[in-house]
Amino acid sequence: MSALYAAHPTLVKTLGTAAIVMALMDKYSDVFKLANEIGLKNPDVKEEGGQLKIKGETEYELDKDRLWNKIKEHSGWESEVQADLRSGRSDVYGVYRWWPETRCRKSPRYRSTSRSNFRP
Repeated sequence: MSALYAAHPTLVKTLGTAAIVMALMDKYSDVFKLANEIGLKNPDVKEEGGQLKIKGETEYELDKDRLWNKIKEHSGWESEVQADLRSGRSDVYGVYRWWPETRCRKSPRYRSTSRSNFRP
């Protein structure tokens, strides 16, 4: 907000709380980016009483926890954000993708001078 005020003091005085909301939206833009990546369903973001109120539903608990962790990375989030995040599924915590290392014969990491290590 101070950078915005320094650049446009008249605009900030005119807009009042709208400038605060824009500052909060800018501050928590990484949360909104993650929400888009996750695919937050029924998102609703609004300002009430100088706080951002975020509502939405994720598919898994894992995604909900990732959003909460992203919110908690910001200082002062306790007084700036109220979030009502719910998950659609409680039977599965989340879906993980695991990419095993490629154990290719030509890989330098697994290359050996001994021919006994290679099996057809």
